[in-house]
Amino acid sequence: AGPRSVTVGASELATGTVAWTAPENIVSSNNTYATAALVANTAENLRGSSLGFSIPAGATIDGLVGEIEGKVLTGTGGSLAARWAKTLGGAEFTPTPATFTFTTTEAYYTIGSSTNLAGTTWTTSQINDSGFNLKVICPSAQTDTLSIDHLRVTIYYTEAPATKAFRRTLLGVGFCLHVLSLGLISCRPKQKVMSQTRCVRVGV
Repeated sequence: AGPRSVTVGASELATGTVAWTAPENIVSSNNTYATAALVANTAENLRGSSLGFSIPAGATIDGLVGEIEGKVLTGTGGSLAARWAKTLGGAEFTPTPATFTFTTTEAYYTIGSSTNLAGTTWTTSQINDSGFNLKVICPSAQTDTLSIDHLRVTIYYTEAPATKAFRRTLLGVGFCLHVLSLGLISCRPKQKVMSQTRCVRVGV
C-alpha cells in the first residue's frame, strides 16, 4: 500500500538541540523544506505522521519502507538515520537499513525494505492509526544545513485468505450483473460456495 505521504510534520524534542524550522513542509515533494542549521551540534527528531493507511483487518504486515527526500547545503554534514514508532511519543524501532547520508544534490533515501519489520511485529490497526510515524534522527554533532522536502511510506502486506475470497466474490457478481444489464446472461451463486459465481446463458 502506498507510497503515502505524511500529512503532519513536527520537530520532536526527544534528542538534539536545534529545532527544525517549518517541519510542516515535509508533507509533499515541492522544493519547500523543513530545515535545521547545525554548527557542531545535533537536530531534534523530525517526525512525520497521519499517513492515512487503511490496511484490511486480518492482513499480515510483511515490511515497511520509508523514503526521505532531502539534501545538505555544503556536504560537510548530513549523516542521518530513521526510525519507526507505533504511536506519538512511543517506543522507537530501527529498520534495516536505517542510515543514510545527504549530499548537496536532492534525492530520495530509502530505509527499511519489503521484508523488514524493524525488529518488532505490527498489526493493521497500528499501521492505520494516525499516530504511526516515521522520524528522521540526527545521531551525531555536525556542521551543515539539513533540508528535508518530503517523507513518504510504503507498507507491504499479505491479505487474509477470507478477504481475498470475498473480493473474488464481489468481482464475479459485479461482472455478471454488468453483462446481465446487457440482456446476455442471468447469474446465480453456486450453493455453499461464496467465492464463486455461476453464470447461465439465456436466450439470445
